[in-house]
Parts: sequence; C-alpha cells; structure tokens
Amino acid sequence: MRIDLWQVPLLVVAALVAVDVVGRAVVKRWRLPTERRKQVKTASLGLLAAVMLTLLWRAWSLIGTSTMANVAAIVSTSIECGMLWLTYQSYRETVAARAAGQAPDTGPAQDPPHDDPAT
Repeated sequence: MRIDLWQVPLLVVAALVAVDVVGRAVVKRWRLPTERRKQVKTASLGLLAAVMLTLLWRAWSLIGTSTMANVAAIVSTSIECGMLWLTYQSYRETVAARAAGQAPDTGPAQDPPHDDPAT
C-alpha cells in the first residue's frame, strides 16, 4: 500500500480521533478511579507516540529526506495539538476538583500534623 503525502495529515487526525474515542469509551464504560484514568491517559499518549513514530518512519522510507522536512512539520504540529489537548484535560480536571471542594491530586498523600502529648 502506498501512502501519498496528502494522506499523512488524514492518517494523523484519524489516529488522534481513534485514541480519543477509545480513551473516552474506557473511562465511561468502567467508571475508572482517578489513578486508573491517569494510567489510561498515559497509555493513550504512548499509543499516540507509537503511531506518530510509525508514520514518520514510513514517510521517511517512502519520500526521502528532501520532503521529510515538510512531513516533520506536519507531525510536530499534530503532536503539539495532542499535547495541548492533554494539558487542557488535566486543567479541566483540576478546576472540577476545586469546584467540588476537593484538593487536586498533586502527589503522594501526606499525614496531617498531630499533637504529640509527650512534648
């Protein structure tokens, strides 16, 4: 199968949509806890990176290095859009947690300070 240069952006967008649909379906279907949702997002990001690298390698082998600069610009723009979307999702979760009166998940839980009767 031969991939023409004009098809690369379509494949990239299709990959982004597929990752988004699968991620949303998993979260809605199984009502995952927060920690598991983060793992699903991380796995989705890894899958997206694998798709991008595969497309990049395939394009390089088909079109050579002269046209590769154009393809690299398309791929980097697509990756940046994905990163922007993931950043927005993280921001939205933080805002929703604050609105619900919960502290955003910033790291490992710490024990609250307690009074020591010995001192």
